[in-house]
Amino acid sequence: MSELQKRQVSDLDQWPVPARLLTQQQIGPNQYRTTLTNAADLATMFASSGPIADRINAMSSGYSAIVALPADLPVGTAETDLRALVVGGSEAQNGVWGKNTGASSWTRLGPLPDVEAVETALTALTGRVVTLEGVTLVFSVTGEDGPLFAITDAYGNVYFAILRDGAIVCRWLEDLLDTDTGGAAEVNPILYVAGDSRGDRSTDPDPDRTTTVGWVWPLQLMTAGRLDFQIANSIAVGGDNSEQFLTRLPGLEGKPPGVVVVIISTNDRSPGASWPYSRTRSALESWQSTVLGWGHRIIWIAEMPRGDNNGQSGSGGMTADNASIHQRVRQWFFAQSKKPNVFVADPYRLMVDPTSALGFARDDMMIDGLHGGPLSGFAIASEVAPIINALYPPRPRLIGSAADVYSTLNRTGALNGNPMLVGSDGVLGTGCGGQLADNWSAVAGEGLSAMFSKGSDADGAPVQTVWVSGAPTGVGYDFKGSDPTVPTDADPVSVVIRQVISPTRLAAGDIVEVTGHIAVEAGSTNLRGVALCFSYTVGGVTTRLWAGEPKVTRSNPNLDLPSYAWGGVAIVPQTPALPAGITAAAIEVFIAGASSGSANPASPTNLPLNATVTVSRLAARKVN
Repeated sequence: MSELQKRQVSDLDQWPVPARLLTQQQIGPNQYRTTLTNAADLATMFASSGPIADRINAMSSGYSAIVALPADLPVGTAETDLRALVVGGSEAQNGVWGKNTGASSWTRLGPLPDVEAVETALTALTGRVVTLEGVTLVFSVTGEDGPLFAITDAYGNVYFAILRDGAIVCRWLEDLLDTDTGGAAEVNPILYVAGDSRGDRSTDPDPDRTTTVGWVWPLQLMTAGRLDFQIANSIAVGGDNSEQFLTRLPGLEGKPPGVVVVIISTNDRSPGASWPYSRTRSALESWQSTVLGWGHRIIWIAEMPRGDNNGQSGSGGMTADNASIHQRVRQWFFAQSKKPNVFVADPYRLMVDPTSALGFARDDMMIDGLHGGPLSGFAIASEVAPIINALYPPRPRLIGSAADVYSTLNRTGALNGNPMLVGSDGVLGTGCGGQLADNWSAVAGEGLSAMFSKGSDADGAPVQTVWVSGAPTGVGYDFKGSDPTVPTDADPVSVVIRQVISPTRLAAGDIVEVTGHIAVEAGSTNLRGVALCFSYTVGGVTTRLWAGEPKVTRSNPNLDLPSYAWGGVAIVPQTPALPAGITAAAIEVFIAGASSGSANPASPTNLPLNATVTVSRLAARKVN
């Protein structure tokens, strides 16, 4: 257990329980049960002269030590069996037992917590389905708030939860770290991306940005920033087959252990290629063995469909033989979930036309038959996110108060003066009306209009809502257009909300990260992006880093964002060390449509953009 985790569960760090007493037994794909392996040693620790008993007796009045015994704990002699030591054979063997401060005997406090009740409470608390594999071993300290339990879930994680009157009132989630007995080694909350163009297109460097035609941006929204991600930690390369993928391993060698999300193998069966299953499997097994040996966790994306009926380049998909091998490779991915530290996400079922004999994608998924659009990215992220959310606890990434602003005493405070969007006296430019937060400005591109209003979230924090309508008539520019040196220009087709940052708050060498909460109501149409940005200007040249860079000029199909409701924590990639001489800087939100003639697909008619967007807690901070 890390020192941070010990501080989070400060009562539990009083219990010197050696790791060799616990082990993880695999009970199914991605499922492990944490069990007691040496009852005699643990019983000794609870004896009158044992270290746990000594800690109990030294604790302040009003506390108890509690052990909840699993029903299948083996029975031994009175001298060596933990159950006999605690229970004494006088009452039911299964339950929660306590030893009061200074007391010489144990008292039965009640039955084990009802597993279904705890599952329901934890599911409501975490916002995801929690499956417990029974209560196996629980250590706790009881105080005024009630007993603090440690409960193992189906993924081998441990929930620390206070149970008061049958209700969970708080909890921490962590992995059980036990390298000596088969548990997971400590893995940093770092995201790495590996594979082919389906990973590579999720991000772009120089300047760093995540894009709407990949899955990294929606993955960050859905995981609330549990994992740190930098563009340099993507080693995915467009066009790679599984053997070329192997040659990218040096990009992970020596890196801190983290979570590697991988999508690979379709190019083994691209037009002109027809690898047998054995050749793909050999390359993937070699890669997996090496990466696990370096201490990483792996999340395999169990491939995507290939081909569709949209008539774009790549829509032809695979031959019947290659489609069959593609399915066999998918089964190899599924089989890896039986291995420690390997997990499998299956977005394929959300993307495929289930009636297609060649495994074509649904017609709303792909921009060219091979690469996904925003709906594809959200589908992939929706399958990867639950795995990450089960492995890692939430991390506070959003600003919490208007008091948390930059000063000489708080250099990590918000660099923008009104991160909480307080007030309603902002500057409304062309095409904008309503109420905008103080010290923010807004302007609408030609043909667009925006109506602003104020509200609050569940915590009472201000929320800025904007309804965007109209058909953009301006012409934007995509970074990877005809001239790759010209940066993305979405201003002409967007409503842009901006707050200026004083350059005097930025110094050479600073590293800045921007975070904020964004959400879109159901029913949006022709919406290309809701992007959070940080921009800075040096020598008349402006650099902009994006979370969710939109594709505003391309005329491929399926480039619009989902029409269903969505939202989450947006995180702009951290800046490189900033240069000297910055003359301007800002935090920005772009609500973008498509340029004239670049609708889905290309149309001579300017299609109307319609979207209701909310933003809150928008802050730029120094992180070094």
